[in-house]
Amino acid sequence: MPMSYVTRNSAPPVSVEAKNRRVKQHSIKMRRFIATLVTILLAVMGGLSSTETATAESAAGTGYVTAMPWDVIPSSTTSAQVALPGNLAGLGNSMTYTSRDDGVVSIKSGLGGAGVEMLMNQNSPNLNRLCLGTAPPTGKTVSCGTGTATITFAHPIANPRVGFGSGSWESGAATTACSATWADIEISAVNGQPADATKLQLIASDADSTWSGTKATRNPALDTTMCGLNPQTVANKVVVSGMVSSVTFVYTMMARMTRQVSPAVTPTVSWGGGVLTSVGVPSADLQVVKSAPALVDSGGTINWSVAVSNAGPADSHGFTIRDVVPANVTNPVLVSAPAGCTLVVKNLVCSAAPSGYTVATNSTVSTVADATPSAGTDKTAWVKSVLDAGQAFTNIRLSGTAPVTGGAVVTNTATVAGVDSDPVVSNNTSTVTTTTRAPVWSISKTATVGGVVPAEGAVKPGDVITYTVTASASSGVVTGVVLTDDLSKVLNNATFVPGSARLTVAGGAPVSLADPVGATPKLVTPSLTLTAPQTAVLTYQVTVGSTAWSSAVTNVVTGTGAVPPTTCAAGVTPVAAVCTTTTKTAGRILIQKLGSDGNDGRVAMGGSQFQVLTDSAGIPGSPVAGSTVTPVVGQTGLFEFTGVRAGTYWLQETAAPAGHSLLAQPVAFTLSSTGVLQVVTAAANPQVTVSGSTITVVDAPALALPLAGSGPSVPYTVIGLLALVCVASLVAITRFRVRRRM
Repeated sequence: MPMSYVTRNSAPPVSVEAKNRRVKQHSIKMRRFIATLVTILLAVMGGLSSTETATAESAAGTGYVTAMPWDVIPSSTTSAQVALPGNLAGLGNSMTYTSRDDGVVSIKSGLGGAGVEMLMNQNSPNLNRLCLGTAPPTGKTVSCGTGTATITFAHPIANPRVGFGSGSWESGAATTACSATWADIEISAVNGQPADATKLQLIASDADSTWSGTKATRNPALDTTMCGLNPQTVANKVVVSGMVSSVTFVYTMMARMTRQVSPAVTPTVSWGGGVLTSVGVPSADLQVVKSAPALVDSGGTINWSVAVSNAGPADSHGFTIRDVVPANVTNPVLVSAPAGCTLVVKNLVCSAAPSGYTVATNSTVSTVADATPSAGTDKTAWVKSVLDAGQAFTNIRLSGTAPVTGGAVVTNTATVAGVDSDPVVSNNTSTVTTTTRAPVWSISKTATVGGVVPAEGAVKPGDVITYTVTASASSGVVTGVVLTDDLSKVLNNATFVPGSARLTVAGGAPVSLADPVGATPKLVTPSLTLTAPQTAVLTYQVTVGSTAWSSAVTNVVTGTGAVPPTTCAAGVTPVAAVCTTTTKTAGRILIQKLGSDGNDGRVAMGGSQFQVLTDSAGIPGSPVAGSTVTPVVGQTGLFEFTGVRAGTYWLQETAAPAGHSLLAQPVAFTLSSTGVLQVVTAAANPQVTVSGSTITVVDAPALALPLAGSGPSVPYTVIGLLALVCVASLVAITRFRVRRRM
């Protein structure tokens, strides 16, 4: 609480009534003085407003916030302290007001601690209480001594605003003599150096105060009729240029004789009016926003962006951005950034500093940045802003390689720290989380002959089949990829082309693999790593065996890896179609023509010719394209028909030996995919039989109907004519009898 001092003067003793009147006047004077102090302080603080007038905005920027509440330092009567506002509060009580021993500090109650008050010590050796002299005339004004106070900032403030004001105090006998006191206030030093008037900007002042150079001088209009009833105030606000760590004030204690009657009085001066001081600091709400995809492929690229904006109300006088690339991310790259950003290993640091300064994050409070002057920098020069209110610091982009494990979580945080007070600390950090998708890969397989997939999968002996196995990574990074191709059901009907196995990974140079050997021949690749969209391609060739008629050539590929493939995974049944290839060799049909040996036996009969017709909805069609029935060299009556696929066909005899008849009609037969032959209507065609892969056509006996040419046709013709004559005679007799009855 402020200390009170009794005012003494040289007036003669007075009556009890006079004393009571003086006490009453003093009480009125104290109440008005307290009200006046409130007015001073509100004026000094600018009504706690964060925005100056238009003139002040153009001169000193906007967005000051008052530091409060002040508190007297324990066990001290000359010092008070306060925490700076916003994020700077994390630094503790970093601003101190210290008065010389001739001043006693206090915090006025009811004002929320928004300013610190200094009352002069009436007994200070620096003051002359008889400074008005003997019997001074009305209007005499003199200096009676000085007081000194210094505000220090543990965290230097860019271009701070200081407010200061002095109350006036009148004392004396109401009917005889009065004297008034106040303080003229000077900013005498900044950062420990004499103050430069050109670096002090007055932005507010009362009408009865004159600002000149570095000093506010009062010319109060005081009451000359009744002492103590009209205390006056004054308030000044000055913006101090520079990165300020201290401001020193000198208070010149002034006295004026405001009323003097005869006989003249020689007063003893009293200073009951205090000096109030407040501090405003720039307040810039810096906000950082970091963005990243929620999902990326395992082993894929994560792209981050960072942006800092200033929501004001003040311009920013420096800041840093810090971003540490997570430990589970590799290959970090600073893709783009404004000047002042560097990436060292995994540590991104951006620094936006005013000219002549470097800016670094405070070691104690992560949202506070410290500005350090470079050699030769004038710390009292106006500190220019680096990011005006409403502007943004953008285009910071980082990238890195995500973990190869699916489901890995990557958490990244960016932090912005400001030199100025930041009112909202919650938006000084921004955290994003990215999860890796499990890698996805698949396997497929094809079989071609001459670069073309055989129609209906049909091949023939001697064909060279080229197998292609493809492993494709569609997302992420797949490790431990191994392809296994089982050839046990291939090489039983084909032979491996030596040295044909080749493995090509990600379009690189082909690598030879060893030929498969053993009872269960397999091709197995070495372990591979595929990064989407890379592929691994395994190719090899086999030659279909010369006796592999009506056979199936089948093989299956499987794969393993750190993550199983979506197709052809080892141990998964049923096996997908893309994992297996089945090529079927064409059939070879033998046609044997037999005739009678005259002793109820059968012998091979030459002289015939055959063709095989397609089936057209159950009737004979056209000859099978690309294949003909050819005689087997050195074998009488034996023919072969090769390259035939499974299906229904018709056998037609196109030429018969001399003196024999053709097969009466084409005979339908079927060939299954496994090479099984069967006559469709065997009962109606007893002369055509099947055994294994051979169709046997037997010539008919001499007395049999000419199902096949076997002898002269005259006896059969005579018999037929006689049968027709008999039928005609029977019809004629029947008609004659009918007419007679009618």
